Amino acid sequence: MALNSIDWEDRWVSYDEETYRFALEMAHPEDVVIDIGAGDLRLAVRMAPRVRRVYAVERNRTIVQQAIAWHGYPDKVVVVCADALTWPLPRDVTLAILLMRHCTRDHFATYVRRLRD
Repeated sequence: MALNSIDWEDRWVSYDEETYRFALEMAHPEDVVIDIGAGDLRLAVRMAPRVRRVYAVERNRTIVQQAIAWHGYPDKVVVVCADALTWPLPRDVTLAILLMRHCTRDHFATYVRRLRD
């Protein structure tokens, strides 16, 4: 039986340090970052001291609640429990990060189109 996206998110696994380091190196102090599929906020929390603001968007409410219980509301992190495919994207975003192993090609294209718009 195939896993649906919520099942996958419930079994979320973090990325390796090299992946996080690469994403962090892309950020600059003036950036406003959107972390699409923010999961447990691990990257958003690390990104926040480096940038002006981070929008951490995660649609799985359980993961968001667990992450907030663990990290609290870190300074400069705006936690959003929503589907980034339909949530109105902020206009001040300068850097988008998408670390989702289960992101389909169609979804990726939609994120790119929406961010460019």
